[in-house]
Amino acid sequence: DLIAGTRGTIAVAATHSSAPLVASCIPRFLNPGGRDIRISLQSLPSAEVIERVLSHEVDFGVAYGPVLHAGIEAERLVERKVVCVLPPNHALSEQRSISVAHLVQTRVITYGTQTALGKIVQAELLKAGGDQNQLIEVNSTDLACMLVASGAGVGVIDPSPTSVRYDSLVKRPLANKILVQLFLVFARGRPLSRITR
Repeated sequence: DLIAGTRGTIAVAATHSSAPLVASCIPRFLNPGGRDIRISLQSLPSAEVIERVLSHEVDFGVAYGPVLHAGIEAERLVERKVVCVLPPNHALSEQRSISVAHLVQTRVITYGTQTALGKIVQAELLKAGGDQNQLIEVNSTDLACMLVASGAGVGVIDPSPTSVRYDSLVKRPLANKILVQLFLVFARGRPLSRITR
């Protein structure tokens, strides 16, 4: 069964914001054709995802990129544009798309500068004249949506799947093209099990 790839364990580390995307894919791998697969899914900061892959604690990771490390092989999984999320009654919800300039006078909820995406978003905001003291930093998309729903500000986030409890939030494209790239990351030179492949 192990050789045939119908039984075994897959361990995956994913960034906090990509973990819901990974979780939404897992049901497709459970019991097709009688497979008996044990899955371990860990939600971690990007740097820790890379560390777990390098130390062989997980079979692969899902992380924001580009991923530049000699010990890592990366395969682009998906590329999307950053979006804004707002409460339905927010003044900007009337806009068809929102530019960074629109956000200068409002409190923005986005990722911290310890993440590649957070660095890009915050740099764009500051370039447009935004105030760093007006930012709320988070480490997950779900947390950003929770804050937006509570009226704390406007989220500038990865449009990955979020909890259905945030369906009432308004999503608008960000006019400034900021791309989110998610990569599958593997330890270079480490052979993959059949079940992982």
